[in-house]
Amino acid sequence: MKDFTIVRKGFDTTEVDSYIVDLENELKKKDHLIEEYRDRENAINKAVIEAQLTADSIIAKAREDAAHIRSDVTAELGSLREDALRLRGNLIEFQESYNRLLRRYLYNSHCEDMNQIFDRLSQVLSDTGVDLDQLSPLPEVQGEPQEGRTHHFVDQSPTTRTGTETDAHFNLDEMSNALIDSKI
Repeated sequence: MKDFTIVRKGFDTTEVDSYIVDLENELKKKDHLIEEYRDRENAINKAVIEAQLTADSIIAKAREDAAHIRSDVTAELGSLREDALRLRGNLIEFQESYNRLLRRYLYNSHCEDMNQIFDRLSQVLSDTGVDLDQLSPLPEVQGEPQEGRTHHFVDQSPTTRTGTETDAHFNLDEMSNALIDSKI
């Protein structure tokens, strides 16, 4: 506390007035500092609120984007799955068609080969004068033929159309495998 000079009728008024002016100046400085601190506090509070709003907006946007991406990826995966199933079906259909074509080719080529053999046999029999009934029957193919897989080749040559039919039996799977193995 400030000590004032005592004068006759109390304290020196000039000193008191000077002290009051000093106090008022100090009070103004402190008021100014308080006002600056309040401005800073308001600016910080405003920045925190804006940052929180911005963060909330960013999080909401990220969640929305993630939901759209998830939806798009799910749709794309569904489309890819459908394409894969369609391609798998096409591949299976192609394999089945290829197998049918191969079986038909093997059957037809074997039929042609057998017909050529029978034509040649008929020619040899005709040239030698041997009767077909005098020949011993062809040996059976080993193993039981599978139902629907055994084929009969009938000699259709002109020399045997008089009612005599000759059958040859073979298993298509064995012939197919043998032909495929020999061409690989």
